[in-house]
Amino acid sequence: MEKLILVSPTSDYAQDLTRFRTEIEKAQDADSFAGCSQLENYDRVEDWIKYVYLNQFPENVCEGRVPSNVYLALRETDKKSSASLICGIIFNILYLVSGVDT
Repeated sequence: MEKLILVSPTSDYAQDLTRFRTEIEKAQDADSFAGCSQLENYDRVEDWIKYVYLNQFPENVCEGRVPSNVYLALRETDKKSSASLICGIIFNILYLVSGVDT
């Protein structure tokens, strides 16, 4: 089994994220974006990267939401991802806030 590492999304991974987004759109399966922190709502991956960065901080989160950290899972051997690896392994780690519906 291949080992994975978790990294925060940065512009270094924009090309991989764009490829992933394009492949999911071609599949025409809206559920495939589940867990991707609204990636499907951004035409520019750079804007999505900024969005997920800002959502780490409580002052930037919309009412009724909680701060979250988003990570990409990359192969440890080459620090690369593939669409098949990215799919389903973008993690949202939510802070537990009592009474907030996530």
